[in-house]
Amino acid sequence: MKTIAGFMIPSIFIIVILWQFSVEACNHNKGGFMNLKTGLGVVAALALSGVMITGCCLPSSLSSKIGDEVGKSVEKNVNKAVKDSTGIDTTKTKEATGEDLKSVPRYPDSTRTLYIKGEPVGGNISISITYETKDAASKVVAWYKDKMAGLGWTVTLSIAAQDGGELISYKKGETETTATVNVTTANGTTNIGIMYNGAESGA
Repeated sequence: MKTIAGFMIPSIFIIVILWQFSVEACNHNKGGFMNLKTGLGVVAALALSGVMITGCCLPSSLSSKIGDEVGKSVEKNVNKAVKDSTGIDTTKTKEATGEDLKSVPRYPDSTRTLYIKGEPVGGNISISITYETKDAASKVVAWYKDKMAGLGWTVTLSIAAQDGGELISYKKGETETTATVNVTTANGTTNIGIMYNGAESGA
């Protein structure tokens, strides 16, 4: 076992150094996208080799830990290489395709994660949108209560949750236009669900 460990430890360090060197070379290479792909291929191959070797020759608990660290390091370096070469930050959550409502405001600095638009019926339409933010649910609820009141919406139902979230139903004046704002929390993230039903022109 000592012989194997004596061989494996320097081998692992060599693999780590090689893939980090490959990423740095890719970052500084100005040859374009094909060189970026080649560099990332080398990184992936070296990382895979390291995980395979450690999995075969080391105890499962240690090889699993090393594999996790290798994965984190590769992901970090690959994200950096892509951002430096293309300007795209792959660590940021991508927004769902869609558009924001005009009559129900979007919470500041939130990310749209869902957008569903139904077919118009008699001039009315149903739209569901979900946003997420790191702000506290209670802060989001207070913001919507203030903004919705200022836009002429009237509360018809309110159900508060213990985590600071709340489900609030609104009606716009004497029309049949309604909206629901449902603020919940999960895994440290505040989710904002919005359902709009009413005139398509007012959406």
